[in-house]
Amino acid sequence: MKTKEITLATYGIYNEEKDETHIKYFTITKENLKRYIKELDYKSMKEFLNEYTWDTTETIYYMAIEENNLISEQEEL
Repeated sequence: MKTKEITLATYGIYNEEKDETHIKYFTITKENLKRYIKELDYKSMKEFLNEYTWDTTETIYYMAIEENNLISEQEEL
């Protein structure tokens, strides 16, 4: 059975005092991810997964927030 959700990572909060960057994990549906990566000019899911950066996933994170499509999010070191 294929999962219908995918979890990605992007920039979290930077703690200047401790010089630590937290990681933000967020989950969206694969259907929404496919739509977002097309909007970002990736030709396929494989291309996206091989080439994306946290800048890209940050953009996707905000796209999902704007459309109220976040399933979950979590932040950790």
